[in-house]
Amino acid sequence: MKKFFEFFAKRHMLATLLTLIILMLGLGSLLTIKRDIFPNVDFGVMEIATFYPGASPEDVELNVTNKIEDQLKNVVGIDKIISVSLENLSHIQVILDPDIKDIEKVKWDIRDSVGRVTDFPDAVTETPLITEIDTSLMQIIDIGITGDIPYNELRDIAKYFEDKLLELSGISRITKVGYRAREIKVEVGPRYMDEYQIPLREIIRVIQSRNIRSTGGTFE
Repeated sequence: MKKFFEFFAKRHMLATLLTLIILMLGLGSLLTIKRDIFPNVDFGVMEIATFYPGASPEDVELNVTNKIEDQLKNVVGIDKIISVSLENLSHIQVILDPDIKDIEKVKWDIRDSVGRVTDFPDAVTETPLITEIDTSLMQIIDIGITGDIPYNELRDIAKYFEDKLLELSGISRITKVGYRAREIKVEVGPRYMDEYQIPLREIIRVIQSRNIRSTGGTFE
């Protein structure tokens, strides 16, 4: 070690030059290194959600979940598969093996495997939604809006505030929680039912037949 320092002590120009090079490399790294309070971290988890309207959990498992799982079993690099079949919804969580080297290839293999399932029931009109779980999907700020005002006014204020937030740069998505579902209440008067001799089931049938939304196709 003594000879090492003696070498540079006798060569001042070389020692100064090496010092300047080290300082310049450090300054360059400081300016280019990626710094983030919330760095983007990949957890190696993917979620597959498939909507099956009007189906029971048993039907969802048999006609959707099992078919996707059978295809995922052929993918190399999966550590664990956790599936839940609910009413109208199939949810599958795929946990990747942490020791795999090419994680992106495994993700593409998972997408390809899900895409090979083509014999879903006719009621499944949308393709499965595949989501990668990482820190970019995690919420950063929770904002609550409350007040002693009617719900309609509070909802309008929340909508206006949401539009203003989306105008800011750096905001990719806003998730709304606590919104009430819109509904229309129909009050039936017993006196009028008796007067016009209209049963309640007929009123229900008429409302259901008028409350339909469907496309009319293309007219040329």
